[in-house]
Amino acid sequence: MDNKKNIVIVKDPQQIGAKIGLLSRIDYGSEGFRKYLITDAFKGLEMLGTHFNILITGLVSRDFGKTMKARIKEIIEKEKLEEKRYPRFGEELSIAEQRACRKEELIKQYLLRAAKELAEIIPKIQIEDPNNLKIKKSVDLFIVTSPAYDGEDGEQIAVILEKLRTDIRVWNKGAARFPVYVVDKKIQALAPKKAIWMRSDYYSTPIERVIKDYLKQTTRDDADIIIVGGFCSAIYKPKGELLYRYVSLPGLHRIEETRINENQIGYAVLNFSNKEDDGAITFYDLKDLVSQELSFIVPPMRCSLLQKDIIETIKKEWYVTPGYLSKTYGVSEEIIIKALTGLCKKKTFTRKQENWPSIVEKSGKQFAFDLSYVQNKLKCSLEKEQWVEERIYSICCLHAGSINTDYEYFVNETPKIILQNKATILVNAGDTIEGLAHKLAEQGEVVAGMNNHTVQERFAAYLIGEVIVRVFKERFKNLFSLLSEEEKKNVSPEKLSLLVSNALLKYYYILGNHDLWQGRDAYEPLSVFHLTLEGFILKQVNNVLAEHNLSCNNPGAIVSEHLKRTETFNLSSGLKVGIQHPHMSRSKTTSLRLQGMLQFASNCQIVIGGNFHVAETLLEWENKLGERVCQEIGTMKHHSSFEDHKLKTVDHGGGLLIVRSSGQRIRSVSTSFFGAPKKESIDNLILTNNFMQLLGISILDL
Repeated sequence: MDNKKNIVIVKDPQQIGAKIGLLSRIDYGSEGFRKYLITDAFKGLEMLGTHFNILITGLVSRDFGKTMKARIKEIIEKEKLEEKRYPRFGEELSIAEQRACRKEELIKQYLLRAAKELAEIIPKIQIEDPNNLKIKKSVDLFIVTSPAYDGEDGEQIAVILEKLRTDIRVWNKGAARFPVYVVDKKIQALAPKKAIWMRSDYYSTPIERVIKDYLKQTTRDDADIIIVGGFCSAIYKPKGELLYRYVSLPGLHRIEETRINENQIGYAVLNFSNKEDDGAITFYDLKDLVSQELSFIVPPMRCSLLQKDIIETIKKEWYVTPGYLSKTYGVSEEIIIKALTGLCKKKTFTRKQENWPSIVEKSGKQFAFDLSYVQNKLKCSLEKEQWVEERIYSICCLHAGSINTDYEYFVNETPKIILQNKATILVNAGDTIEGLAHKLAEQGEVVAGMNNHTVQERFAAYLIGEVIVRVFKERFKNLFSLLSEEEKKNVSPEKLSLLVSNALLKYYYILGNHDLWQGRDAYEPLSVFHLTLEGFILKQVNNVLAEHNLSCNNPGAIVSEHLKRTETFNLSSGLKVGIQHPHMSRSKTTSLRLQGMLQFASNCQIVIGGNFHVAETLLEWENKLGERVCQEIGTMKHHSSFEDHKLKTVDHGGGLLIVRSSGQRIRSVSTSFFGAPKKESIDNLILTNNFMQLLGISILDL
């Protein structure tokens, strides 16, 4: 297929960034297909203003072709019994040849009908044309089919769909490149070409296998990001430890079976704010909606109390038998069957707000809601509560005192990132200092003059304190400027205390294994760090207030309240956050440690951890807590002698999480990572030489 006409160009000269909607696995034709999921996702994409959208894998179900062949075979067999002939295909053809033509005709009709239904189901999105705000323009939906999921039938349906809808465009199957010129980025979409149905406990295994297979065979230059569809997981892995950056997409259907570790239902948006931006990925959860879908069913009019009870039981159990209902309600099976028969006769009407699917009898005397109605007509929505947004910036493995830590980046860039992204919480997941175990100082891994735990702790306190103070100064200035001149002159101590509290970052931290090494010598790890940090911030806060001739109530208590050493804390939304620093090494299976941290912090919706010097974000849904997220943070080191000798590359920098929730359930998660290019370690020889030069001695002369 010639795709030269299909070039993704955003023409608006005023446009600075680009938003791309990402979808996967609507699985038309499967039991898990749900129209309301597609409607909800496209409504979200329209509200977010995506510039184009991509469906990667799963336009139809994996079993679509098998189902189609079975139904066509039934028709052919029935027509055989009726001894039908098809002279329209040619009188000279034999009966067998005519039937072969008839079969081909039925296949075409089946595929056309499927394409027409999808053309009706998939919403059209229109936005204001940036070149002419008086008119609307369609937002393109690009389809990348998968040989392993869609097969030839799915590909044919996509081609027909493209002819039916001008906003739908079919891209290459298996792998497709999307250049986004407005931000000078290249997106590589990948769909599984092989049936990789390995049973794995780890989300990353099949995804990375698909990527590695592609990279081995391709001759194209590297893409800025790889998007993998088909596996119903939500992972964001930045480039660093791996030679590529990738995102794995949730599915957009009800997950009925898992041939791999499928868990996520929803969609994602990739947002490039400008050409310099690596792009933030936002995952939107719809699994809560799916888990509650039957709760939206409304009993039909003129139901008896028993029938209403039966409907509620089916909502909980999905399938029921007369015997089960008889024991549940203590009435005879005859009465139950009569009630069920009455419900089966109550058909769906086309009234407004109608949400009654009717009840049907399945094999084995089981009764359930009509699946076809649930798939195609059920109305569901969770948009009843306002979302609460919370922003967390996290660091790990600062290793204050190490010659390999990028102190300049940490002090100068971290406050900028926090301010630009409006984070209100700073999390430190451990290894604040380098420590002195394993003869690190003797091996030259420690900065000259820092072969002392107290010095390292004080140094770490000044580094982190400087970040917090820089953010405080900027925010306090902005908050104070919002007051009227009269308020500035007469601001009360209580009001001022609130301004100070709102301007200060909340800082939560835990001890890492490097920090805990001191405990072997009966010393309380990071005790000097905490006292020094608290004193440093308090002094700087008082200095800022003194500059304006202001004073507030008990600033020491405010500062103390904002600095906590704790492994768990609650956000204002009620979500619980856990901080972890597992004392173990990284794994070749990149999602293994994140899944382990989520499993260990079983009562937390958000988990932030580190120690492995690599970065990754993973989402996992479970019934009790709903959507959960684990963000693994890299390190402020660029490398170390230990890792170099084990051929390990690190992910440098920190991570941002933007979590939106309602009713203490996560609705969406935005994740991004920030770091700097690799730089040389601090040279202790130069430090020593500079010191000796003050004495008139040059070590280089020795």
